[in-house]
Amino acid sequence: MCRWLAYQGEPIYLDKLVYEPEHSLVHQSLEARKAVTRVNA
Repeated sequence: MCRWLAYQGEPIYLDKLVYEPEHSLVHQSLEARKAVTRVNA
């Protein structure tokens, strides 16, 4: 599974985009609909 992330604006820490949003990239990877088991990568 590939995901792209783009941000334009004032400098912020990466975790604000990767971990904190409701549908964050981390949440998407852990709760993938087609996955048989949880991915820890």
